[in-house]
Amino acid sequence: MQDLFYGVFYGDIREATGEEACERWSELDRLLVQSWESRSIRPRFIQTNSVQEMQRVEVYLGSLLPEVTKRGIIDLMG
Repeated sequence: MQDLFYGVFYGDIREATGEEACERWSELDRLLVQSWESRSIRPRFIQTNSVQEMQRVEVYLGSLLPEVTKRGIIDLMG
């Protein structure tokens, strides 16, 4: 998790997660956008830890699911 943390904040997410894992996240990002566009399905991410952890999760999701977060179609629940 620490490697992912540094990859997200320092812009090297592919190196932190690996090329294959990064490609799978990209596929998920596209699938979630397609689900939203065709059926108005909004993904929901539930985080039960502190507000500080929630802010970190937002940064992670922005790096791993850029299109979903850019369009604002994911609900972050605390």
